[in-house]
Amino acid sequence: MKAIVLAGGKGTRLRPLTCHLSKPMLPILEKPVLHYLVETLLHNGIDKIALTVEHNATAIKEYFQDGEEYGLAVEYFEEESPQGTAGAIRYAKSFCEDTFFVMSGDVVTDVDLKNAFRFHRAHGGIATIFAKEVANPEEYGVLTVGDNQIITSFEEKPRDMKRENALVNTGMYIFNSEILKYLDDNNTKDISRDLIPKLLKSEEKIFAYEFSEYWIDIGDVIQYRQVHEDILLKKVNVNVLGKWNEQKQIWKGEDVWIEEGADIEGPVYIGSSAIIRTGARIEPFSVIGHRTEVQPNASVKRCIIWHNSYIGRNSELRGAIIAEKNVLIDNVSVFEDSIIGSSNTVGRNVIIKPGVKVWPLKNIHNDCVLGRTLYWGGHQPAALFSSHSISGKANVTIKPELIVALSCAYNDILQLGDEIVVGADGHSYSELLKEIFINTVRSGGNNVLEVRGIQIPIFCIAIASRKRSKCGVFFQMRGEDVFISCFDQNGEPINSKAQYELERAITHRSFNHLPIEKIGKYHRMERSSQLFSLHRMKLDKRFFIYEKPCYLSAWENVKNKLIVEGNFEVVRYEDAISIKFEPHGWIYITYLESKQLVIIYSDMKIPLIFIDYVNEKINQYQRV
Repeated sequence: MKAIVLAGGKGTRLRPLTCHLSKPMLPILEKPVLHYLVETLLHNGIDKIALTVEHNATAIKEYFQDGEEYGLAVEYFEEESPQGTAGAIRYAKSFCEDTFFVMSGDVVTDVDLKNAFRFHRAHGGIATIFAKEVANPEEYGVLTVGDNQIITSFEEKPRDMKRENALVNTGMYIFNSEILKYLDDNNTKDISRDLIPKLLKSEEKIFAYEFSEYWIDIGDVIQYRQVHEDILLKKVNVNVLGKWNEQKQIWKGEDVWIEEGADIEGPVYIGSSAIIRTGARIEPFSVIGHRTEVQPNASVKRCIIWHNSYIGRNSELRGAIIAEKNVLIDNVSVFEDSIIGSSNTVGRNVIIKPGVKVWPLKNIHNDCVLGRTLYWGGHQPAALFSSHSISGKANVTIKPELIVALSCAYNDILQLGDEIVVGADGHSYSELLKEIFINTVRSGGNNVLEVRGIQIPIFCIAIASRKRSKCGVFFQMRGEDVFISCFDQNGEPINSKAQYELERAITHRSFNHLPIEKIGKYHRMERSSQLFSLHRMKLDKRFFIYEKPCYLSAWENVKNKLIVEGNFEVVRYEDAISIKFEPHGWIYITYLESKQLVIIYSDMKIPLIFIDYVNEKINQYQRV
């Protein structure tokens, strides 16, 4: 058996969800609407399908290809301009050699198509319309049926419908090939408005196949939400990705990570590789797409969240739909019937009021209250720099692609062959970003000096100590946030002019194309005698610096790590320890709020160097 599937719908009533998707490709529990229909056709022995496509046809073709993966043969008929439902059949007339089904591509159903086919053959009409009684008939074509299920009249979307329930056209048909003679006229564009009235006027026999199985036409957001709830309640017999846990009422994909302390109340769906953190609460009729992460103490209730999204800490989502690749930073509230399109960034403490729609690719700033729909334009991206640093959630707002853009921006404003000093705090994610930055800078023809094992104050000394270095970039983690600090050739934070030049270069995203012979050089400096030599160049005095996280009470551990000769004495006063070494000078230890000790050993005649890790400053004090 054959079927023509009308898959050219734009889904304007479903925007902004359909801004980048055709309606048949809307995901329902991680599978497109059209996928469910194709599975229904296959289940009923229909393995030859013609897809009439127009809007966003590439996505449909790439998904189904030739159909071999699904066990069917797919033929595509791409309309150059909208032909209407009847026009689409005319466009695919080469496919209509015998009796064939016509199905709308935005339908989810488990109707018995084999039984309907037998009904059609037994009654011998030119057409059979799948008919179902519904409670809101004014939205559909209403059928009047006489003896033997023959249709006597048809009215498309009647305005003054007095009956609460009526038999309606579901947009599914069975036609004989003789139907093509009624499609020769180009004015016959719509099946309901043009073709069916023409058939009735010609006294052709059209029959109504009444069925009781599940059926829904996903024409708007209400129906889109309804089909999710119906599948979660198992009102429709369809294949759902993942495994069903009857006791917990959870559909769960592969490699789902649910931390201890997360609260999940079914029925819910959690897609593959999703992460639900400790303290997060997922309430009934919620859908969490694959690779979506819900952070601690976030609350999700009756929401549909597509794939690759991030729901930040303490966020509250109620009855909303969140498309793919959205980032909701922290403390975000999204209320009933709101829709957030794809690839948006929503800042901290944002409130999105009920019914608000956000079109794709928007940046909503921190502390904003959004009370109206955000279409084109809207909020501009926030300034990238705050002071001299770029900061954001690790692997959420600060991702490798931003580091590549920052590296290219530096290559754009520096002269070929300039040197950049680069460092990181040792955290695995900081190190990852640092390596990306280094390699991209080198690919643009600039040189890199990597300084390892030091913190920002000493890193600034390293920049200023090298005459050839033009700037420095340091990567560090603070909790869940990444901070990328940028310094000038003197080891000072970059000024507003340099920040502006970098942001403009990042926006332009230019990239220097160089022959491989001109790739920049790489040098590495460990915290060793080489680094101490660097410090001597800065102050032109002999000294070294030792730093190690520890506590004042663990003095024995500190003492054992010091390599010194000679006698010494310990003098304790307030929150500092002063140690006198003979004949080498002084070691000065300062206790900081960050629970770190800074140990400095120097000649008695040179200034004392105090390293303030809390405020990231270096101060010099002349010993009296």
